[in-house]
Amino acid sequence: GSSIELVRLMLDASSRPMAPPDSHDILPRVLAFYHHWRKLYGKPYLSI
Repeated sequence: GSSIELVRLMLDASSRPMAPPDSHDILPRVLAFYHHWRKLYGKPYLSI
């Protein structure tokens, strides 16, 4: 059910440069879906 959203989030994240470029916070870039869903549902959520 969420695979379309997962692909959309990953494509969107990879199309934008990291801000700031020297940042070590790579989670929003590498695992965009996890970062988005963690903000949406809170830290403990189940992904199957």
